[in-house]
Amino acid sequence: MSTLLLIGHGRMGRLVESLAPEQGFDVVGAIDSRAAVSGDWPAADVAIDFSVANSVPATVARLARQRMPIVIGTTGWQPHEAAVRSTAATAGIGRR
Repeated sequence: MSTLLLIGHGRMGRLVESLAPEQGFDVVGAIDSRAAVSGDWPAADVAIDFSVANSVPATVARLARQRMPIVIGTTGWQPHEAAVRSTAATAGIGRR
């Protein structure tokens, strides 16, 4: 079973959490706004972000340091797209 880290634990994050096991994923953590700024985040095979647009660049940078692939489901982060893509490319995540 692959491991999954959820970033954002609102409606979509909870939905993904409920569906993950039947898709072969074990949710190892759910990062909400309180945990986003403090504490360690669990290691996982992949992260899914359903947080808020302005936090996407920092989230990607943090996960890039761990070389953890991330799927971004958050809307409205496109103004940050160039920087996010650069961070991911430098870390070697997001490509096969």
